[in-house]
Amino acid sequence: MKELALALAPCPFCGAKDTELQQGTCDREGYPVNLACVECGATGPWVYAPADDTEIQQCRRAADEWNRRA
Repeated sequence: MKELALALAPCPFCGAKDTELQQGTCDREGYPVNLACVECGATGPWVYAPADDTEIQQCRRAADEWNRRA
């Protein structure tokens, strides 16, 4: 993931802290985005980001969902 000042919880499966942003194709609701663990491939929940969000805003939305996981 780009170097951002985001406080991310470690992966709940392997404990790694390195993630990457995944982005789906834009549709009428915006871009579906989530974070994925680089080590084991676990993914966070998908969340829609408005089409006019910057990549940083998309990362923040995905990070919020990643951190809510148990």
